[in-house]
Amino acid sequence: MRGRRRSGTRWLAALGAAVLAVVGTAAPAAAEPVETITAGQFTMRWTDTTYMAEHIGMVKTSLSAVLASADWQATRRGSCAASAMGSTARPADWWCFTSGDNSTQEWIPQGVSSVNDAQEDQVWGSYKGIMVSWYDDESYVGSPANEDDDHVLKKGVRVSVLNTETGKYKHILLVEPVSGDNGEVSYQPVQLHAGGMVWYGRYLYLADTARGIRQFSLDAIYDLVDDPRGDSTNKYLVGYEPVANKFYSHGYRYVMAQSGTWKSPTAWAGGCETSGPLRNSWLSLDRAAVPDRLVTGEFCEKESGQAGRVVAWDLSDHRIASSGGVATADSAFRQPGLTGGVGNRTQGGLTTDGGTTWHFNASDGSNPGRLRTWRLGSSWSLVRDVATAIGPEDLSAWRDTGLIWSVSEYAGKRMLYGLVA
Repeated sequence: MRGRRRSGTRWLAALGAAVLAVVGTAAPAAAEPVETITAGQFTMRWTDTTYMAEHIGMVKTSLSAVLASADWQATRRGSCAASAMGSTARPADWWCFTSGDNSTQEWIPQGVSSVNDAQEDQVWGSYKGIMVSWYDDESYVGSPANEDDDHVLKKGVRVSVLNTETGKYKHILLVEPVSGDNGEVSYQPVQLHAGGMVWYGRYLYLADTARGIRQFSLDAIYDLVDDPRGDSTNKYLVGYEPVANKFYSHGYRYVMAQSGTWKSPTAWAGGCETSGPLRNSWLSLDRAAVPDRLVTGEFCEKESGQAGRVVAWDLSDHRIASSGGVATADSAFRQPGLTGGVGNRTQGGLTTDGGTTWHFNASDGSNPGRLRTWRLGSSWSLVRDVATAIGPEDLSAWRDTGLIWSVSEYAGKRMLYGLVA
């Protein structure tokens, strides 16, 4: 296998003595065995919707234009840390959303990805930024009076794009293209939990919990304000409406269309198992491997008695590598830390060195979560175990900042934050 550091099954080779210096505060822990999994059992088939995604009959725009138009003001190192972290020590850096986004019970933040994932030079045009995915909570039954739409309507998934130079951000509604009336390409909301996200080149990858991975195209962003047939004021409609001959977006200025899906042969049916379809709970990017790889992993409740599986997929030209439209996983293993329930409830996972060091973000209900760092040698060693935000989620590294970024999900306790890698 090729590797800048480690690639493919070499992640899981016996490495002998522990390597690299300890990061953070090491916690005493017994060594845990490495449990490898046959990677070839994990496959996904590609369905391409690029043509439809890029041929919706509206004015296209660019991500740079979205960043330039951002008008929601986030606050750097603001007061949200007090509620999001409780008595836990403050992170190295953080951003607070607007009061409305912090308190909404309709939208729940999940996935995180930065320009570090998107570009090798960590700059998008002249911009630097972070994206956060949110899902529309189907269990929310509040009043339309204190939310931005009727609670019966489910908008699917939106992505916040934060310009870290100005602290301003903008929401983009993610949509799935479908055939519409009058020969138009219409679209509908993307109904996903959006637990993990990777912004990579001109694509946005989103975890599809039960089936695999969704791909969205940054070449398929549309501006409903600049388009004469666009209506960004109506919060109740979405897609093309033939009588009015207009496009709607649940009140959002921008939509980004899905350009394809990667689906496993069998859908995940619930729970955590020793084998079978993967529960795609989170996503991250491994830029230290050659080739770059997309990593997906499972969230498992402590009661399941299982530690979640981690699966890596090779990337080629910013897309998941495949043969004949079928992608086969390159590496797979089970997360360390099942002993004592330490490694369960993983909301995000990440390696920044090609597979020697792994960071896992675990939630603990209304209590602060834990960020745990494990080193891979002949066995796993826990070298860091620190408290983090309440309700921590996905992980994304940013080399320039030297931080691992995440987001906390609970209403009134939200922040986008960075911890030292």
